[in-house]
Amino acid sequence: MLVILHNTFYKLNVVCITSTTPNIYRLQLLSIIMKSLPQIRILMLVTIAAIGFTSCSIVSYTAAKTYKRSITEGPFDAIIVPGIPYDSLKTNRILMARMYWAKHLYEKGIAANIIFSGAAVHTPFVEAIAMKIIADSLGIPSQHTFIEHHALHSTENVDYGMALADSLGFKKVAVATDPFQALFLRLHIKDRQLPIAVLPFELDSMKTFNRPLPAINYSEAYVHNFIPLRDR
Repeated sequence: MLVILHNTFYKLNVVCITSTTPNIYRLQLLSIIMKSLPQIRILMLVTIAAIGFTSCSIVSYTAAKTYKRSITEGPFDAIIVPGIPYDSLKTNRILMARMYWAKHLYEKGIAANIIFSGAAVHTPFVEAIAMKIIADSLGIPSQHTFIEHHALHSTENVDYGMALADSLGFKKVAVATDPFQALFLRLHIKDRQLPIAVLPFELDSMKTFNRPLPAINYSEAYVHNFIPLRDR
């Protein structure tokens, strides 16, 4: 039964709904779920859905608490911004948010430099190179942005980013990302006892950061004969 509920939950694509979402949409979603499942599963599924609906509050609270604690360690010599697959035809909202968050931290003097980390993982574009090109287009001085282009996973973004920061002489470093990835990376950082802070943006900031990124010439980031990570 638990396996069935787990699979059903993800097939229904239940997503994090913020406090600004009208209650009518929440009720409609619950109605669809309840009508599509046998009665025997309703009670357990409603419980799971309730957890999903409140997860945003938990994520928001944790992100705010983490930022408040980490910001006291700043300003930072550098922030590491984990990459996300770049698509030349469609801009990812998480990419938008991470880029504008990095720009905000730099312009506010919270970070003196930015390390973009990420290889070509799921699309034929080196994530770090694409992000640096975008950063240049956003007006961030190129001499203050750096590329780490080997990381294939989030934990490697942190590990390889820290290695690059050390080689550049940066002592105080933080990872700057979205609140969801921050939850996961905090565990990795704690487990490895890494001397790095975490600066997640607030969940509600997604609305502020949801604006177009500059058009770029992505040819420098393009990888010919690319093989997706899943096929390697």
